[in-house]
Amino acid sequence: QALAELRNNASHILSFQAPVPALGYGVFKVEAGGSAPVGSDSKPSTVTNGYYSLDIDPSTNEITHITNHRSNVTSEFSIQWGYYQSSTGGCTPGTGGFEPWKACSTQASGAYIFRPNTEKGIPGPFSKYDTDLFYPGPSGKPTLEVVQGPVVTEVRQIYSDWVTHVVRLVKDKPFVEVEWTVGPIPKG
Repeated sequence: QALAELRNNASHILSFQAPVPALGYGVFKVEAGGSAPVGSDSKPSTVTNGYYSLDIDPSTNEITHITNHRSNVTSEFSIQWGYYQSSTGGCTPGTGGFEPWKACSTQASGAYIFRPNTEKGIPGPFSKYDTDLFYPGPSGKPTLEVVQGPVVTEVRQIYSDWVTHVVRLVKDKPFVEVEWTVGPIPKG
């Protein structure tokens, strides 16, 4: 019930530039009116706000590079999600190394102890690093939606029902916003 109360049922997002003086305030009124042009939801390979550009690889739906147009420097850019499976206690095969007694413990993961189950993760973007991270979705490729408006461009990536993020570029602003959402995490 608490999760239902926190759910956002908004169908639209309102973005506008509001000049407000230092230590001042502004009052804005929003009224229903005629329709305004809606931003594009096509999938460009590059999006920009005048200060930064983000390159998107259409084969993976991931952002691969960020370019600072003021310094003319391009850097690799990556946001990846993964999680460890926690141990319920007992023996975890393959974790003892030269000290196999360390693989067995009655201590489970909990509030003050993090004890991962160190079995290897399922295939996904982390498998190339041979880590114990599990990908939070059904495949290694997120769903991609790019929304371009006159003020804001958003790159929305959905990894699963419980992991998403939005990378936001505001027109003529010298920053990149990343808004991420995790949860509710499924049990079991």
